[in-house]
Amino acid sequence: GKLLSVNNVLEEVTLCDNNIRAEGASAIAFSLKKNSTLKVLNLKLNRIGDEGGRNICQALMRTKTLRSIDLSSNALGEHVAANLAEVLSHNQSLEHIIISCNKLGVAGGRVLQEGLENNKVLKEFDLRLTEISQQK
Repeated sequence: GKLLSVNNVLEEVTLCDNNIRAEGASAIAFSLKKNSTLKVLNLKLNRIGDEGGRNICQALMRTKTLRSIDLSSNALGEHVAANLAEVLSHNQSLEHIIISCNKLGVAGGRVLQEGLENNKVLKEFDLRLTEISQQK
């Protein structure tokens, strides 16, 4: 997390499959709020869970430079969908969000749909295998 706070050149960070978990995600979220150069953040396969997901979403509400985030396969649940819906409604920089392979559920899908209604910048929203469909 500290790297993102002090580096004013880095534009892309990939931390896939590093077992970051909620504590690490919280540190990254704290640093992300201070960073003004990062454009791409890949946190795929880190088991950040709902707590880590909420903290990352809070940071995404403040960042103005991040264009792409990958939160796929992170054990995110239905509760994070509400936080992400807020991000979708308010963030004006994110163009690519990948949250595939998380269990957001049908209710989470509905909340995300509401968030998308106000979004004018998103170009890619990967929701594969998130259980947002009622179909079996």
